[in-house]
Amino acid sequence: MVRGSVDGNMRTGLRQTWGGILLVMGFVLLLSLVTYDWHDIPTLRAEHNQPARNCFGPAGAYASYGLLLLTGCGSAIVPFWCAAFGLLLLLKPDTRLLGKVLWALLFTCALLSLLELRREQLQEVCARLNMPHAGGIPARLIARRLFVERVSGAAGTEILSWLILAASGVMLAGGGTIRRLYTLSVAGTRYLLGRISEWVASRRGKQEQIEREQRLLQKQQSRLEESVRKEEKRARRKKQKPVKTPPTPEPAVSEPTEPVTAKDEKNAQPAPRRTDPESEEGPQYELPGLNLLDDLPPAKDRAMSSDVTTTSRILKETLSEFGIEIEVTNFDQGPAVTRYELRPAPGVRVERIAGLSNNLALALKATSVRVQAPVPGKGVVGIEVPNTTTSKVFLREILEGEEWEKGTAALPLVLGQDVAGHDIIADLAGMPHLLVAGSTGSGKTVCMNSILMGLLM
Repeated sequence: MVRGSVDGNMRTGLRQTWGGILLVMGFVLLLSLVTYDWHDIPTLRAEHNQPARNCFGPAGAYASYGLLLLTGCGSAIVPFWCAAFGLLLLLKPDTRLLGKVLWALLFTCALLSLLELRREQLQEVCARLNMPHAGGIPARLIARRLFVERVSGAAGTEILSWLILAASGVMLAGGGTIRRLYTLSVAGTRYLLGRISEWVASRRGKQEQIEREQRLLQKQQSRLEESVRKEEKRARRKKQKPVKTPPTPEPAVSEPTEPVTAKDEKNAQPAPRRTDPESEEGPQYELPGLNLLDDLPPAKDRAMSSDVTTTSRILKETLSEFGIEIEVTNFDQGPAVTRYELRPAPGVRVERIAGLSNNLALALKATSVRVQAPVPGKGVVGIEVPNTTTSKVFLREILEGEEWEKGTAALPLVLGQDVAGHDIIADLAGMPHLLVAGSTGSGKTVCMNSILMGLLM
C-alpha cells in the first residue's frame, strides 16, 4: 500500500514536471515566433543577419522557420497547445491527456486546412515571412493535393474542415463549457431580440403618433377650409342681396270704433320694461300686452291655509322637550312654505336645533322641515314648514309687480317667488350658464314657459 502511494506520488511529480517543460517550451516558441526574421537564416539569404535578431539566436530562428514550414500562418497554435497542456498537467496531474491531444491534433489539422484554402488572401503574409504555403507543408499535401484535387473539391473540403473544427472544439471544451456557452448564447439572443422588439415598438409608436398628428392636422385644415367657404358664401349673399324700397303709404280710412273701457285700456298696455336709449334708433319691437295672460283669480280663492299660531306653539313645545328654549319673533308666509324665525336662548347652540329637523317634522305632521341656522343677515334660526294648502304663483302677478317695473335686467327671467313671497327675477345676460333641474313633476316645463314668456313680454 505504501509502495502504491509512492508510485502515485512519483507519477504525479513526473506529470507536473512534463507540464512545466511544456509550459516553458510554449513560452520559448512564442517568443521565437514573435522575434522571427527570415534574414537570420543563412540558407535563405547569403547576407544574413549577424548576430541573429531572434531573442534565442540562430536556434530560435531555425526553430521558428521549421514551425512555419510545418504549420504556416497557424504556427501560433503550437505554443498555445504546449502552454495549455502544460498548465493542465501542473494543475490537474491526474487528467488523461491522450484523448485531448488527439482532438487538439484534429483541431489543428482542420485549422491549417482552412488556412491553406485561403492561400490567396494570405499571400502578403506568406511573402513577408518567406513561407511557401499558408497552411504548412502537411496541410498543402493533405488538404489541397488529396481532398481538393481527388476527393471532395474545394467547397467540400472547406465544409469538412469546418465540421471537424467545430466537433473537436466542442470535445476539447467539455460538457460544462458547452452548457455555459449555450446559456450565454441563449441569454444574448434573448437580449438582442428584446432590444430589437423595443426598437420596433418605439418606431411603431412614433409612426402612429405621426399618423395621428397628420389626421388631426387634416381635420383642422378641412374645418378651416369649410369655415372660409362659408364666410365667402355669406359675403357673396350680402353683396347680391337687393335693397328693398319702402312701399308708398296709402291714405288711412277711418272706421267707426267701439268705446274703450278703462279695463281694456289697462290690459292693452304692454308690461313696463326697461328700455335702452341706444336701441330707439330704427324699428322698435312692440311688447305684447298683459291681456294675453289670464286674469288673476280673486284674493279669497288664493288664500293660503296655515295656522301660524298653532305651528309656533308646537315648535316651542317640541324644542322645549329637548331642553332648548326659543322665542318665535317673526314669520314669512310664502306660496308653498312658511318660514318661522326663532331666537334661541343664550347659550343654546344652533347645531342642536339643526339636528332636530326630523323630530320637528314628526311633531308638525309635515312631510319635511328645513332648518336654516342661522338666517343670513339676522340673528335668528329659520325653520321652513310646508303650508297646509299651497297657492299658485301667476306670471301676470309678477309682471304687474313692483319688482318687474323697477327691474334693470337686460334679459329678465321670471322664476317665481321665494319663501317670503318676494318676486324672483334674474338677469340672463349675467349668467354664463343656465341649468334647470328637478324631479319628474316638479315644474321644469312650467319654469321654462315662464322664462320664455318673461323674455317676450
